[in-house]
Amino acid sequence: MNIPDLLQQVPLFHGLDDQIIDHFCHHANHRQIKKGSMLCAPDDVAHNFYIIESGWIKLFRDTQDGQEAVLDIVTTYGMFGESSLFGKDTYGWYAEAVEDSNLLSIPVNILKDAIQNHQMFAVNMITAMSEHRRRLDGEIERFMLQNAPQRVGCFLLKLTPKSAWDGDNPCPPITLPYNKALVANRLGMTPETFSRALKALKKNTKITMSKSTIEIEDINSLAAYSCEACSNFFPCAEDTDKRD
Repeated sequence: MNIPDLLQQVPLFHGLDDQIIDHFCHHANHRQIKKGSMLCAPDDVAHNFYIIESGWIKLFRDTQDGQEAVLDIVTTYGMFGESSLFGKDTYGWYAEAVEDSNLLSIPVNILKDAIQNHQMFAVNMITAMSEHRRRLDGEIERFMLQNAPQRVGCFLLKLTPKSAWDGDNPCPPITLPYNKALVANRLGMTPETFSRALKALKKNTKITMSKSTIEIEDINSLAAYSCEACSNFFPCAEDTDKRD
C-alpha cells in the first residue's frame, strides 16, 4: 500500500488537505520488522511514531518480579508512539513484533509542527487521544467487573467483523491472532486461567473451538453473556475488527 492510501485509513489523518498529507508522506519511511524484533525500550527517546500497515506489535513493561505485563497489542492501521507528545519524551514501554510486520515511521517533531500549524490535525489528534482514553476506560471497567470467561468472550467479540453483527450474516470462523499465552497475558490472566475460561465460555454460550480457531454460532448470545456487567451494553460492537 502506498503511503497516502495508508494514511487515509488512519482516523488521525482524515479530512486533511493534500498539502499536509504530502508533507507527512515526504517525511515517512517504511520499515519491515521481523517477528521477535524489538523496536524500542522504555527509556529510549521517542524520535518517531509508528503506523502499522500489517502485522501485530506488542507494547509491554517488565514488572518488579521480572514478569512481562502487556499494555497493548496493536495491529493494522493502529499507531503507537504519539503519546510522547504529551508527557515525557521517552516511549515508556518496550515494543516488540509479535509477527513479521510492516510499519510506517514518521518523526514526532513533524507531528508537533502539524498540531501547531493545522487546526484540523490538532482536532484529529484530540479526538484520537479521547478515543484511546475511552477504550482504556472500557478495559479497566471490564477488568474490574467481568469474570475471566466474560473477558475472553469480549476479546473474541472484538475479533469479529462488523458484518457479523447483522442478523442475516453468519459469523465467520475466528482465528486467534497470536498464541494463547500472549492472549492470556493481554487479558490479565495466566494461560491456565485462560484455558479454564474458554471451557466455561463454551458451557455458557454457543461457541466451538478447534486448536486456535473458534466458531461463534450466536453472536448476540455471546455478547449478552460477556457484556452483561458493562455499563455500556454490547460495547464490543463498537470495537470490532475494523479491517473487514
